[in-house]
Amino acid sequence: IGGFNTVNEEEIYLRWLGFSTFEPLMREHGVGTIAPWKFSEYAQQVFVKYYWLRENIVDTVYSAAATNSKYGIPMAQTMQMAYPDEPDTHNTEYQYMFCDNMLVAPVTETKTITRKVALPKGKWYSIWDGVSVDGGQIIEAEAPQDRIPVYLKSGAVMPVTVADTLKLMDSLETHESVKALLVTQGTQKNSFEEFDDTAENSNIYTNTPKKNG
Repeated sequence: IGGFNTVNEEEIYLRWLGFSTFEPLMREHGVGTIAPWKFSEYAQQVFVKYYWLRENIVDTVYSAAATNSKYGIPMAQTMQMAYPDEPDTHNTEYQYMFCDNMLVAPVTETKTITRKVALPKGKWYSIWDGVSVDGGQIIEAEAPQDRIPVYLKSGAVMPVTVADTLKLMDSLETHESVKALLVTQGTQKNSFEEFDDTAENSNIYTNTPKKNG
């Protein structure tokens, strides 16, 4: 979080924070490690939100790491790798698929609250509010400092740990935790393999489209 050298600008810190939430490793290290309380109250609130979101998806991240170790499938994939037949998505910089189900588009410029995101064909769902967006186009996604653009693909299925409110980003310290699946409606069959702590035993969850009629 914040790279390897000291970060003094709050905006840059927050952008790194959002980016790190959707990387294989989310941690602070390097020269002059900066804690969130070195910044404003707002920055601390954003940190808490991202912290719990990472806790929500950590089962998916862990299982994607085990999948990488066993089968060689990268945890993070370029759009060319994930969608080789959709060249319109290949030239948008700094976006990638994470743990198969999440399209992540980090913000790399200061003083901006939007960024272009190339969505492959199909429906996509904002991880923040569940609002669906049609794919097959380049959109101008909202990207305030507390919200990195992240979209779940159609037919996603992800193991998560959430509060008993069943809402992402709610505190797991003040609520009971619940193991659950985060799914989106899809037109194609998708599966995800969840590994236990030994990385030897697993369950495969499948999201199958409902047939009309």
